[in-house]
Amino acid sequence: IFPCEDFPAGCTVTVRGSAACPFISGRINYFEPTTFCRNSCFYALNASGVQAYALQAIGHAFMCNCRATSVILGAVAGTLLVRDCSSCDVIVACRNLVIRDCTACKFFVLTPQPCTLFGHNTDLLFGPYNTSYPLLETHLAEAGLSPRQRNCWRSHRLATATASPPAAVRLIPPEAFSSFCIPFAGDGPTTSNPVPLPNEYQAALAQRDAAVAALRQRIAALPPDQSARLFRVLTSKYKTWLVSKHLDAELDCLIDLRHQVDAAQSECPTRRTVL
Repeated sequence: IFPCEDFPAGCTVTVRGSAACPFISGRINYFEPTTFCRNSCFYALNASGVQAYALQAIGHAFMCNCRATSVILGAVAGTLLVRDCSSCDVIVACRNLVIRDCTACKFFVLTPQPCTLFGHNTDLLFGPYNTSYPLLETHLAEAGLSPRQRNCWRSHRLATATASPPAAVRLIPPEAFSSFCIPFAGDGPTTSNPVPLPNEYQAALAQRDAAVAALRQRIAALPPDQSARLFRVLTSKYKTWLVSKHLDAELDCLIDLRHQVDAAQSECPTRRTVL
């Protein structure tokens, strides 16, 4: 189902069997939405430190030998297979999720079937689906998935007697759960995550939102001189934090991607998705 021997040995992030147009800046790969093809397949092979966004309906998906890589997929009509990966984050809605020989990976999932574990897996973290984008519900319908279906993100099954024990799998605590904001906008009916969250996760997000709202009110009540001084201090510390985490380069890449997409739209006005 996932032939990869015809790929080069180096890093490969691509969508095969699809008309998706890739936009690449630094280590960020963005594939614009396109018409659904059931035979299409997303591949991420030998990737390290890469972010990949394929916000579309896809037939199947495959990750192999990836390190410190984030993959955000739209809706996978068939199977997502993740193999020999470590320290990766995956956000996906799929019919089947299969994991083999992975370490220290996080999965935020919408799936109607329990995740299948092969081989030796360690330190896997699972949480409910945690993001949205404007065409998400459209892509879910194209892939034959529903945000209201039973979500088996908590359930896991061992495919063989030698597979890793259940202790290799943990659930992300509600207090450590957060929504993921996709840095791309566009036109579509979805304005928020349509997948219902378990009560404890929804309550944790609501508590965090209330704390942020209260902080904003306190800042808004400050005298203008104190507000301006606070803004300067926060801006300075935020820039220092970005540099310390090497996220300043990531922001530059996102800006470059925006210029690429804007240029493509100016050449073809029918394209609707923008950064």
